[in-house]
Amino acid sequence: MLGDETAGAPIVAGPLVRMACQRHLEDRRAGVWAFSEARADTWIGFFEHVLRLPDALDEDGMPKRFVLEPALAFIVGSLMGWIGTDGCRRFREGYIEMGKGNAKTPLLAGIGLGGLVLDGEPAPEIYAAAVTRDQAKIMHRDAERIVEASPELASVVKRTVNNLAYELGFFRPFSRDQGLKSGPRPHMALIDEVHEHPNGEVINKLRAGFKFRKQPLALEITNSGFDRTSVCWQHHQHAEHVLHGSVKDDRLFAYVCALDEGDDPFDEAVWPKSNPNLNVSVRLDALREQEVGG
Repeated sequence: MLGDETAGAPIVAGPLVRMACQRHLEDRRAGVWAFSEARADTWIGFFEHVLRLPDALDEDGMPKRFVLEPALAFIVGSLMGWIGTDGCRRFREGYIEMGKGNAKTPLLAGIGLGGLVLDGEPAPEIYAAAVTRDQAKIMHRDAERIVEASPELASVVKRTVNNLAYELGFFRPFSRDQGLKSGPRPHMALIDEVHEHPNGEVINKLRAGFKFRKQPLALEITNSGFDRTSVCWQHHQHAEHVLHGSVKDDRLFAYVCALDEGDDPFDEAVWPKSNPNLNVSVRLDALREQEVGG
């Protein structure tokens, strides 16, 4: 469980999430990197006061605001709040793993929009990346629909086919076939469905352009359960080693949802460990139909 008497109800969390939170606390005590609550709050506020979700209406008939549940707020706050002595973001890479339906893709779409309009990066290039063009368009379509539903963004972000433009920057889909023909200079590389990538080709192509940026971010999302010979499993293992403390990588943020050893996957009490957005974007009855919560 995470939380205390002053923080509200405890949160059910798996072992690697507990380690991620413990790492956060230990790093704050160590003082090698600085944590800016103001920056974290700015980004969380961008989600909750600017971004709106197109799929549901509030009591006023407007698209609902993108309110971050605790797990997603921790992810956004950690990624954006930690900084180095140069004032730039600490984390250059992020690895997020959780069950299907936990709003991972909309989360990355929102982060990409923040990279476009909030970050102050000159001519930012934001890429929604996947193996195929159609898969890459899923995240980009989420970003387009969020812009359309969010009046503050809709008034300043220009929408054309497969492109969101703000000042000199853009947010576009990126896929393997396109990547072999171009030389991107990403400010953010948002990599969807990492478990479907046959190798690291797309990821490495985007990272190659990071040398042009002051605070680039490669952020990967995936579902739990995948081929243990894949690049996704390699990144999962690296993230796990970092959280355990057996490997030091101060530039990687890792958030890996998993059950504790000995947990019964059919016990509904443990399902939030793999599904932190349970009863928000993931319906309990849908998990019951699958007969397993992870």
